[in-house]
Amino acid sequence: LQSIVVISRDSCYDVRIFSACGERLHIFFFNYRSNDKRKEKSRDAARCRRSRETDIFLNMAAALPISPDEVIHLDKASVMRLATAYLKIRSVAHALKKPFTKIESTIETDEFFPQALDGFMLVIASNGDMVYLSENVSDYLGISQLDMIGQSVYDYSHPCDHEEIKEYLLMESNSVNEMCSCNFFIRFKCTLTNKGKKVNLKSASYKVIHCTGRPMISGGPEVNDKKMGNDIDESLSSSRSKDQSEIGTESTHGSIGTALVMVGCPIPHPSNIEIPLGRQTFLSKHNLSMKFTYVDERFVLYNLYFKHGMSSIRILSMIITDNSLFCSCINNFNLSFK
Repeated sequence: LQSIVVISRDSCYDVRIFSACGERLHIFFFNYRSNDKRKEKSRDAARCRRSRETDIFLNMAAALPISPDEVIHLDKASVMRLATAYLKIRSVAHALKKPFTKIESTIETDEFFPQALDGFMLVIASNGDMVYLSENVSDYLGISQLDMIGQSVYDYSHPCDHEEIKEYLLMESNSVNEMCSCNFFIRFKCTLTNKGKKVNLKSASYKVIHCTGRPMISGGPEVNDKKMGNDIDESLSSSRSKDQSEIGTESTHGSIGTALVMVGCPIPHPSNIEIPLGRQTFLSKHNLSMKFTYVDERFVLYNLYFKHGMSSIRILSMIITDNSLFCSCINNFNLSFK
């Protein structure tokens, strides 16, 4: 009898020699067909899982308070990040004593609120995640709202400012009350250039933002929002793509500790500050010896000095010495040069 060599594709078989008319050849083909069936069944199961996962993320994205035009550009990681941030900001909003309800009289004025702030709104959770930023944050930092929501504030701020941020986030609940406030400066990454262009985030510079607001103890019972709450909660429970160590031990509807609700206002460059002066106010510039380097026209008018003859005069020599404030000013001025 002739013999042939057959290599099985099944991992449990090695190279074997089968008889051309023997029974073992029949057994080999039987195992080969069953192996193909198992692979096909595994592919169908994986395809079904991917389809269910896609449906879950589509439902989750549709439940987010985002326009459909922006939703289509989100990937799965962004949808999960925004959904988690939304659940946390709901917990912060529930901690407010007076819930905010939208009425028809305020809808027309909503667009003027960001302009009145002269900055952007920022909410930071206890773990440092920025759970909310107003849409106009891109006007000040050059980074879009959806790109920053859910990200850590430590990734977008200067390392030297991290300790000050942690001091407010680690405040004890007993010390947080209605009279408690926060007032500090954060150097945020800014992708805007002086010419109005945008650069890559890796090449971004830092922009000083003055943050004022108050800490809040967030948390409480679930918000009765069936459309948003049930859809997102069911989606989050069905698919967990983030590591539990990153999310922490925080409960979605429970307390997330101290949250900072603030308004961030950019600090303008000193050369760009233009303050309207009163009629009896003048502007002058001085060097380190307090001699005049620039004098406003009003100074010449009110003090009868010639503008071009002021460069050799110290302002301290023009102040009346018969007061204690002048003596204190002289002492501080002399000490500054020691």
